[in-house]
Amino acid sequence: MFETYKEIRQWREETMTSVVDDHRQLNTFHDQLMYQTLRIAKETIESEQGPPPAPFAFFLMGSAGRSEQSVWSDQDHGIIFEGESQCQEYFLNLGAEISHGLAIVGYEKCEGNVMASNPLWCR
Repeated sequence: MFETYKEIRQWREETMTSVVDDHRQLNTFHDQLMYQTLRIAKETIESEQGPPPAPFAFFLMGSAGRSEQSVWSDQDHGIIFEGESQCQEYFLNLGAEISHGLAIVGYEKCEGNVMASNPLWCR
């Protein structure tokens, strides 16, 4: 299990060439990279702000949501949470940490700001 975003990036760099020729393996690998990044981001925010104030789901859109990622992919994601709008600040912070972590791992931020750090995609 990885402890830092940089460790995940190193794993990405070491492993990408071994999965690049198989579309399913490549997309499964991207899913694993994002899952590990999300895990670290969630642990980071929980250590700073406590546990999530409501149930939530993180979701992918774009090529990741369609399982059509290539070697290069940017970020397109959001968070849906249960509860009142006062929970939004917590989840926006989580979304910002996820975006930060994914950028370190090697996923460029979405130019259109379709990310969980945007209030439009965090509700």
